[in-house]
Amino acid sequence: MPMQERVAIGILLVASTGGIGCSSSSDEGPAQSTADASFDQGGVDHSVASDAVEEVGQPDAGGDAGGASHTCVACLFGSGDNCAVDQYCTANFTCVPGCKGDTSCASGACNANHECERCLNDLECGADHVCGTGTCGPRCNVPNDCSVGFDCCDNHCVDLGRDVRHCGACASSCPNTQFCGAGGSNASCMGVLIANVCANTKTTRILDGLPLDDAAGAILQDGVVASCAPSPAASSAAQNVPGPLNPSTGQPVAGGGNLLTATGGYVVQKVVAYLDSVGATPVRLTPGASQWEYRGPATAGDAGADAGAGPIIGSIAYNQVTHSHDYIVVELVRDPLSGTLVLIVFGTEPESTTAGAYYVAKHMLPNRASFDKAWYLFDWTGAGDAGPSDSDTLQTVASGP
Repeated sequence: MPMQERVAIGILLVASTGGIGCSSSSDEGPAQSTADASFDQGGVDHSVASDAVEEVGQPDAGGDAGGASHTCVACLFGSGDNCAVDQYCTANFTCVPGCKGDTSCASGACNANHECERCLNDLECGADHVCGTGTCGPRCNVPNDCSVGFDCCDNHCVDLGRDVRHCGACASSCPNTQFCGAGGSNASCMGVLIANVCANTKTTRILDGLPLDDAAGAILQDGVVASCAPSPAASSAAQNVPGPLNPSTGQPVAGGGNLLTATGGYVVQKVVAYLDSVGATPVRLTPGASQWEYRGPATAGDAGADAGAGPIIGSIAYNQVTHSHDYIVVELVRDPLSGTLVLIVFGTEPESTTAGAYYVAKHMLPNRASFDKAWYLFDWTGAGDAGPSDSDTLQTVASGP
């Protein structure tokens, strides 16, 4: 049979073997297996998968193409990995617990040990390891099994100061309307409210790569550091590399204790687009026929104009938006899976986003006890073209828990 026909037959059988692969063995005739769906083509066992197709019909040391043979294996190593979603194929062609690659992880980062960085559950860890407060590690039985700062809860080493499943004490979980705040021995579940934004030991500014947005983010983060006591440790992270966010989906995975700040809306900030998509943001910006529409939290039976969007709480005509007039959204959001807290500020123009960051930093955070809601929608009018100032006017259009 011509070589082209033999390769075609081998490829056809890949689709029919249901994921069983074959690796080369010595020239001792066709491999015998209960999973062998082969038929005779000149002494070649054609129950092969993609990694062995290249060898179909290749001559053995004696030059006889009919002498090649293969051994059936449980899975295919490398790019052809066909193990279950929470497993990967080893070099010995065996499926074991762990991540195949970056796309297998909520964080978008699978390390060399085939464990997900900033894990969210046990399935993202390797064999005999479990996920405790974002870190894969061995099961524990007593607190001394865990490193300093971690306690043993249900065989998991966890940080009681920031874990939403074990906040302040084992099995003390926070609902989606709360986060694990204060840290250390004082940790407790707290409402997702602007008034509680300082109950975090770290803060990370998310960079979307647009200079004006990133500059606005610096204003906002500086306000957090200046207003909160003790000041949280501040850092920044680009949204397109693995870190506190999945660089592809925007899913936040920083976990409790690290306040993320994002300046910019869903078009430019991946974390905002992700939180919108899972229905976590209380305010959503949607385009209407002639106006921007701001929709509040969805209620039962209310489909809204967008999936998961609620009733219109405010709107502004496109032709009324200028460099000195716009609506501004300020909202504090908790990711339902990781417990990450995100402070979001945006307008539809860079100038309004900057003005919003300035207002939060200079007025809301220093007086945060007065801002006891999770979200605010403001009508902003700038005092001039020199940038945000204390002379700007912001009127509350709507707010809510």
